[in-house]
Amino acid sequence: MDTIYNQDYSKERIKQLLDVIHNCVRDNRFIVSLNENRQENIDFINYYNLSHKKQKDILK
Repeated sequence: MDTIYNQDYSKERIKQLLDVIHNCVRDNRFIVSLNENRQENIDFINYYNLSHKKQKDILK
């Protein structure tokens, strides 16, 4: 892993970050990138025929 990333998160900080992510997903404030650099995302969504709701459920 790149040395610029902080690897010293406490369990409480991780919980806070996950809560923020969960709230964003719950409130539909997220985007699954589908540009040419994210072909893997496109393939996954197409392969499993994932609607927006299913994508949201997976992220939650």
